[in-house]
Amino acid sequence: MLHIDPQKVIWKEIDGKVTVLLLESGSFFELNKVGGTVWKLLAEGKTISAIIEHMAGTFAAPSHQLTKDVNVFIEHMIKKGLLQP
Repeated sequence: MLHIDPQKVIWKEIDGKVTVLLLESGSFFELNKVGGTVWKLLAEGKTISAIIEHMAGTFAAPSHQLTKDVNVFIEHMIKKGLLQP
């Protein structure tokens, strides 16, 4: 299960935009609508399959594309140190 470590990462949603701050480096990331949706669902403790299912009901895209996009996003967030496996 993936989680956001509050000792390393803080985030806020303001006016529908999600901003994530990596405390160690001071780097921050502003997520687009899709990334922000995935991030909020991860913060709620949703599984990857539940996130993909939610995204399929929210965005008009083929499920194989959503699966790929969600997995790429998650891999990127892990590499940046924003998510912990």
